[in-house]
Amino acid sequence: MSLLDAAAPLSGGTPVAAGGNRPLRLNAERVWMVRTGRVDVFATRLADGEPDGPRRHLFRLEAGDPVFGAGEDPGCGRALLAVGGPGTTLAEFTLAQVQALAADPGTQPVFIDLVHRWTERVWEGLVGRATVRRATGGAPGEEIILPHGFSLRPDAPVVW
Repeated sequence: MSLLDAAAPLSGGTPVAAGGNRPLRLNAERVWMVRTGRVDVFATRLADGEPDGPRRHLFRLEAGDPVFGAGEDPGCGRALLAVGGPGTTLAEFTLAQVQALAADPGTQPVFIDLVHRWTERVWEGLVGRATVRRATGGAPGEEIILPHGFSLRPDAPVVW
């Protein structure tokens, strides 16, 4: 079951067109689901609070994938943009709608799976291409002291 299926009682979200000429700035107040088509997610710089300069491609999402927003720190000067391919449509949900799905025991497992999928794609987009030569694994709840110059990577798909 996808979040779109799980969210059916919430009327399926608000339809949003997401073409290449309409980049969508991902903020923390909304969550989207790709209904049709595909979405490429980019990191970009901000100048005076607006996207500016080249975009760095992070990853691609397909129909049924979630698109979570990210909180922006004005000091960091960066944002995430979603750019849809031709014919792409998204379903937009408020944070409150998604929190209700997360709290409902019937839809909670679906929500957790979607958060994992999003987290894995962000990870792959940010560091998945980088070669980590000195890394050690870690498990939830385990305390690890890293030697200088080492990175931590999860032993399982996602560690919270």
